[in-house]
Amino acid sequence: MVRIEQCDEHFYFEDALQLGSYAFQSPLTQERRETKRKRLSKEWVYGSFEKDQLVSKLHLIPLQMYIKNKRFDFGGIASIATWPEFRRRGHVKRLMSHSLEVMKNKGMAVSMLHPFSISFYRRFGWELTQEMRKVSISITDIPEFVATKGYTMRTTYQEHKEELHILYEQVATQYGLLMKRDNFWWENRVITEGTTIALSLNEDGIPDGYALTKLENNILHVEEMIYSTYNAWSNLLNWIKNHDSMVDNINMVLLPDDPMLFYLANPRVKETRHAYFMSRIVVLESFLEGYPFAKNKISCVLHLHVEDEMAPWNNGNWTLTVSNGVGSVQNGHIGQADVLINGPIQSFTSLLLNSQSIHHLQMFKALEIKGEPQKVSSLLTDVQPAFLDFF
Repeated sequence: MVRIEQCDEHFYFEDALQLGSYAFQSPLTQERRETKRKRLSKEWVYGSFEKDQLVSKLHLIPLQMYIKNKRFDFGGIASIATWPEFRRRGHVKRLMSHSLEVMKNKGMAVSMLHPFSISFYRRFGWELTQEMRKVSISITDIPEFVATKGYTMRTTYQEHKEELHILYEQVATQYGLLMKRDNFWWENRVITEGTTIALSLNEDGIPDGYALTKLENNILHVEEMIYSTYNAWSNLLNWIKNHDSMVDNINMVLLPDDPMLFYLANPRVKETRHAYFMSRIVVLESFLEGYPFAKNKISCVLHLHVEDEMAPWNNGNWTLTVSNGVGSVQNGHIGQADVLINGPIQSFTSLLLNSQSIHHLQMFKALEIKGEPQKVSSLLTDVQPAFLDFF
């Protein structure tokens, strides 16, 4: 008899740790054990059991993210693992189905995960929405700045956490899917062992940007660089350039549309982009009613036909009416529509989160559209999806 139960510190906690250690090949040191125990207070762990044995597990993390300046609750799926002798028996599918029910009941309209296999999680309704952009540059690629205003200082999270929060939030609300970070997330996920925080301050002593870095094996890893002014950009790059006696290369994680490469002394650098996170609309109705549609004078009625095997509450026909940036949803096809859109939940996720254009979704047969696609495009938010975290 297979059953799903929630694990906690007093119920199969050790079994969940052992399964995770085996699956992800990470030895359970005392330090790692304490880290897992601390994180468990912010995560829900669900296990699939055969008799009294934990054979598969999934972690569900209640989080928040932005689409432009609108905040959404979402469920982060992580640490999925199954003992080899119990694989291919449907345990992960049952856990994914259970997690969707939990997220629905908890008011989480969206979910995200980092996939080991994109095709595997597409089966359950998740779709690729974010990429990781990395560049490798040398010290000489950074331009010489004749003079910068203000200065850069090394600091700690505790000393400047309010300023770091403000700088991050200013950028996060310009994208889609960047997380809303709380203190716990900053302290336990963002700032890790070996992280150095470089904080840029303008000529008035006001923080205007930061970089999170790690120095390892003669390489400076810039894991996050947040700036919105030339002053912050030049200050932070000057600070990075002053590692010239310590490092041979600089590896940087950049936001997808960061234009800084063009302004380097040598823009011909190694750049890689690869698939990173997947997302899923968990509850279509509440997501559409909270979605930040473009505020324009266009009113539009859309008939949607959605296919969603794993979340049957999304399945079927819907009428979406958008007026002055606000969407209202009715079950069924009501009245006359300007545009009819048919497709799976994965494609609606890609469309609404702006990871694929309606033109490409139609061209590659991911969506069937009757009417003028540009009417739909004019309604959608124009922010680009991005992600700087990991779980």
